[in-house]
Amino acid sequence: ADPVRYKAVKATGVKKTTESMVAQSLKLMGTAAGMSLGMMTGDVPIQNWNIGEDHAIADALGGPRMTEEFLTDRHACFACPISCRLETEVKDGPHKTARGAGPEYEALTTLGTMIQVADLAAVIRANDLANRLCMDVISLGATIAFAYDCYANGILTKADCDGLELKWGDPTPALELVRKIAYREGIGDLLAEGSREAA
Repeated sequence: ADPVRYKAVKATGVKKTTESMVAQSLKLMGTAAGMSLGMMTGDVPIQNWNIGEDHAIADALGGPRMTEEFLTDRHACFACPISCRLETEVKDGPHKTARGAGPEYEALTTLGTMIQVADLAAVIRANDLANRLCMDVISLGATIAFAYDCYANGILTKADCDGLELKWGDPTPALELVRKIAYREGIGDLLAEGSREAA
């Protein structure tokens, strides 16, 4: 009804948004910026919610490390002034990963802290595999963390897990589970149903 006034109000909103500390942190480090704050407020899920605090893992997976070692570009959702979508790449090593989206905070927790993996390159690799196999990282990672928890409590055995040892902190079985779940192979067939059905 009043495009001139609307444009002025919009400009004020965008200016306030981009000047905020939260927006600046998101622009610089993506949603991974939330890792340290989440740890300070006790809101980061660690070892499938069994542990309440682990600042070392937050440092290993958080925004500063991601931007220093793996960031290749930033992108924005349509019409967003923040540009918090990070593009990352792992150029060498056992978890070498081509340029791709993320990981966002959700992948850093579900594919990282929830299974106590402090290897950011491994989490980037797991996130990339999940993206390329068209799987939601939240339900995927939470289901993998549930499987790790079952293994730790003797509910699942090495034989149940196709020879994989789901030990907290080890990303190798998680990476294999991402593939097995996508193709419904072995234990992946059960876990593909999600944690509720697997339980």
